[in-house]
Amino acid sequence: MDIVRTDTTLIMNDILSELTEIRGLLQWQKTDFLKRRKQVAQEEEQDKAEAIAFQESTLGKKMPKNSHNAWGWAIYTGTNSGAKFHDWKFAIETVAKGLKTDYIDRGLNTPEAIMTRYTDSDGSWAFGVNFAIEEMTPK
Repeated sequence: MDIVRTDTTLIMNDILSELTEIRGLLQWQKTDFLKRRKQVAQEEEQDKAEAIAFQESTLGKKMPKNSHNAWGWAIYTGTNSGAKFHDWKFAIETVAKGLKTDYIDRGLNTPEAIMTRYTDSDGSWAFGVNFAIEEMTPK
């Protein structure tokens, strides 16, 4: 009888050990998946920011001099200029943060949805942003 109990105990310990290992693998995969999902979201936001700069200023070719504002950021209806940033790094950080908090986090995550708050357009703005995203997407 003791042999059976010992065998059963060994088997149960092996099963528990394997389950612990499986849980660890699943946790690692979940963590890896969440990191990747966050990375994909950040890449999508970056694509949108680049596409908006494409639509707003042809990637910085047509913008107020020394403004570092390729996105038409904070240019309100009826005004000719908007935010001026002291350098590109600060501009990119500000616009990326603003897009995330003021648009993406509020469910405005497509060019069409972003357009409803970002600009007064008949739809051509979203068309241009979508076109830019398509052009920048590797084929």
